[in-house]
Amino acid sequence: MKRTIRSASLFLKNRTDSRQGISTASDILTPQSQSFQIAKFSTHIQAEVSRWDPSISVDAASTPPSSWFTDPEFYQLERQAVFGGSWVAVGRTDQLKGNGAFFSGTLAGEPYVVVRDKEGTIRAFFNVCRHHAAQLTPLCGQGCVDKFVCPYHGWTYGLDGRLTKALRLKG
Repeated sequence: MKRTIRSASLFLKNRTDSRQGISTASDILTPQSQSFQIAKFSTHIQAEVSRWDPSISVDAASTPPSSWFTDPEFYQLERQAVFGGSWVAVGRTDQLKGNGAFFSGTLAGEPYVVVRDKEGTIRAFFNVCRHHAAQLTPLCGQGCVDKFVCPYHGWTYGLDGRLTKALRLKG
């Protein structure tokens, strides 16, 4: 599927697409609604969040308790609520000048790679092999490739994210 880039900035939004070889990290510049479920968090977290009243103005609001900044479960909630359902700028189109150009990074602890494929379409994926979750490119790296190869078992992915070669795979 071709995507139209209408901005010089590239935005990622997490989603899963089981049809691709590499897990797709985003639909670039095509927002989708995505909600998170507070019910999967502990009753302590649910109680703390229920104390928050978004109708109170900033000047009348109090500072959240320190646990909101130190509790690992709050961090997971924040990752899901803030980064899981909204677009986040990760780069610019001028970072991908030619076909095969890529850059990578992490967003809320998730590694990603953005690449311009052979047809010139910009794509983004989780920067991991589906076989053993090994990183395909260095974090915060950039360069130009004609394919992504997993360093663990040599699984190879095209620039469109499709698995093109799976060494040691039987069946």
